[in-house]
Amino acid sequence: MEEKLFEKYNEFIIFELKDIDRKLIEINGVVGYYQSAFFTLKKKFDLYSIKLDRKWQEKYLYYKNEFNFNLNNTEIKQFIEKDAEYLDLKESLQKVKTLVEQVELTLKGLDSMGWQLKTLVDWEKFKQGNY
Repeated sequence: MEEKLFEKYNEFIIFELKDIDRKLIEINGVVGYYQSAFFTLKKKFDLYSIKLDRKWQEKYLYYKNEFNFNLNNTEIKQFIEKDAEYLDLKESLQKVKTLVEQVELTLKGLDSMGWQLKTLVDWEKFKQGNY
């Protein structure tokens, strides 16, 4: 998913000056694509956050009540932070968080690019005396 997510952006940002009008029209579609990706990834991030919290609670109760040794809270925390299931969820959460941040930055870049394209079109109109 990560590789294909940014292909659309990479294809969009490379263009010739003669294609500015087309890019101004296309930018809304590209922004819509990344807004959709952002909300999808944000939901996934929220889901992983909930799963991670539940896994923490599950492991805490296990180490507190069912484990063979009597552990204090600091020891329980250390055991949980080394637990394979917990670490897998935490890694997945971190990957999705990174993607959410990258998509957010991409959206900001697209917004900036939209304004730059508009300014460039206005400048070209001004140079031709059409402004």
